[in-house]
Amino acid sequence: MKSIPSSAPWRDSSAKGNERAVAESVAALARGLRRAQGFTLFVAVCNRPAECDGLIALLTEAMPRVTFHQVRVSPETEDLLAEVLAQAPERTGPVLITDIDRAVRWDEPRHPILETLNLQRPEWLGQVPQPVILWTPEPLLALLAGEAPDFLDWRSDTIHFPDFSDEQVQRVREIALPWEATLRSLSAREERIAELRQRLAETPQDTDRVALTARGGWLLEMARGAASLGRREEALQAAREALEIYRRLAQDRPDAFLSDLAMSLNNLGNSLSDLGRWEEALKTTEEAVDIYRRLAKDRPDAFVSDLAMSLNNLGNRLTELGRYEEALQVAEEALNIRKRLAEDRPDAFLDHLVMSLINLGGILRSLGRRKEALNAAQEAVHINRQLAKDRPDAFFPVLATSLNNLGTMLSDLGQREEALKATREGVDIYRRLAGNQRDAFLSHLAMGLNNLGIRLNDVGRREEALTAAQEAVDIRRQLAEVHPDAFLPDLATSLNNLGTILIDLGRREDALQFAQEAVKIQRGIAKVRPEASLRALAMTLNNLGNRLSDLGRREEALQAAQEAADIRRRLAQDRPDAFLPDLAGSLNNLTLRLHELGRREEALQAAQEATDIRRRLAKDCPDAFLPNLSRSLGTLGMCLAADARLREAVAAFAEGVRVLAPAFSSLPEAFAPLMGALVSDYLTRAKELGESPDMELLGPILAKLEEIKGSGEASQE
Repeated sequence: MKSIPSSAPWRDSSAKGNERAVAESVAALARGLRRAQGFTLFVAVCNRPAECDGLIALLTEAMPRVTFHQVRVSPETEDLLAEVLAQAPERTGPVLITDIDRAVRWDEPRHPILETLNLQRPEWLGQVPQPVILWTPEPLLALLAGEAPDFLDWRSDTIHFPDFSDEQVQRVREIALPWEATLRSLSAREERIAELRQRLAETPQDTDRVALTARGGWLLEMARGAASLGRREEALQAAREALEIYRRLAQDRPDAFLSDLAMSLNNLGNSLSDLGRWEEALKTTEEAVDIYRRLAKDRPDAFVSDLAMSLNNLGNRLTELGRYEEALQVAEEALNIRKRLAEDRPDAFLDHLVMSLINLGGILRSLGRRKEALNAAQEAVHINRQLAKDRPDAFFPVLATSLNNLGTMLSDLGQREEALKATREGVDIYRRLAGNQRDAFLSHLAMGLNNLGIRLNDVGRREEALTAAQEAVDIRRQLAEVHPDAFLPDLATSLNNLGTILIDLGRREDALQFAQEAVKIQRGIAKVRPEASLRALAMTLNNLGNRLSDLGRREEALQAAQEAADIRRRLAQDRPDAFLPDLAGSLNNLTLRLHELGRREEALQAAQEATDIRRRLAKDCPDAFLPNLSRSLGTLGMCLAADARLREAVAAFAEGVRVLAPAFSSLPEAFAPLMGALVSDYLTRAKELGESPDMELLGPILAKLEEIKGSGEASQE
């Protein structure tokens, strides 16, 4: 095999460039170890013992799920294989051999340790069934080539580590552990992408395996970096090029490169998903899962964790297409794998378990299984608190995310004060993180503030909600000025949220202004990326219609609501599983706008269509869609009553109450506002009709509504 320094054919003579070179050499060695099967020899060239120890520490940090065995060679050693078997009796996990130069008698013509090493070449293959990293200074490498050429011929790669000072160690650590986790600031990401472009331009596009491997790794990194900056087309192009490279490499050396191929497929799936190309993303991710299943079957210790990661991605792809039951099955498989891994190695896998719990909770929420979603969110927060106690720098960001997620789940259950408490704690963490690393965590702080505004508004603390929402808008506006691709969609979301709070404060004109700005932003994005952005445009148009209606501008409100419904109808034609729920929501909104203008027949038609859609959806997934069906039945009842079809209206309201009753019984605080409106309409229309309401149905519901009302008034006092 052609052996060159894997860390780069590109070098920078500056101190900063030297730090990057060292970090990339660590990453190159880690990549090689992940691909290695059975006995595989890596020669790591490092000139100073202290540096060697530091690099080994970095390597073990970079691969926390791998158990390394370090073998320190004594000056008296003449049989290196015997030393390895004595100091590293376990036959799994890479062996790190250091200090071999101490056993070399530099002032003598013969070197028994090297002669023995050369003669024992076949025995290593049979007795050491794991990767071996031989750490050696530069002078010894030349000696090995002369006196142990047969053994050295085993080497898979030679990786050179440039000299670096003690002062540079922390900087190397920040770069090496790993790129995507530590290059968090936007400016650093931009700088890194520019550097990668230069490297790619200076590296020949030939068939040399070492050069191809380097290009593939750089392209994968570029794809992730570009995606994090919102440059989705650029990310997709880099991901496609990386996949082409790894397909070629895996075709020639499947044992070495199938895992890289699977990783590049995962990466491409993410890029396709970001552009709204969900069917392609699903197909790509399924291929990655299939590869990891085969790899994990043969080598579970090495690849079952990667399988869980890929299954999580597959769950996301299925969720995007509205295939929630399949997504749940996949997410549960990933969670079960990670639970087993975390039981054996909690230090290495608990953080992965947290991400699976968050993922599972989101899918359960989509299925309407709110209590189970809350359980998953609570478990994620509990684990994260434990992790953050020991390593706050590493786990505070994920803890904040978990708390925000918990706040959403608590809000879904009507536990508004608890939701506010969790969300506020998440924001406090993000604020501290942003104080230390502003560029890295400012966007996270804005996300938390956006949620905090919602939670504060839910409990009636409107002025505080406005302050939080306005800060979120200000931050996202600032971020979007520099990186519009990445942050304009978030800005539109915050503008919508701010408008909703302003409505509750009676500032309708201001609310309309922000809703119009949000629509303008989303129209611009949708022109460039219609597949990825039409859903968001429809949502902002619905919101704009509400704001226009609040101001009595009913014709304009209808126009916005109609456009939203038209967009969602087109989307639902192609992807009914994903978009029929959205279409039903828009039709419900459209009904209200038509009703306001007295266009009763059209309003009734839209209400009936929304009800029919939600009835079909609730048949397949009652937990998720029965509450929405009850809402549509209420709207239908309103339209029937306006058309003087009172008996049908009463029947619609009564059905709405019956449909909602199980969910209300299970989660009364969450569904009290909707149930209260349905019961009120039912009683009013029944009285107008001269019919007695079904008190057997209403009795326990009215009692519970009174209890909730009383507890709410008491808490306000």
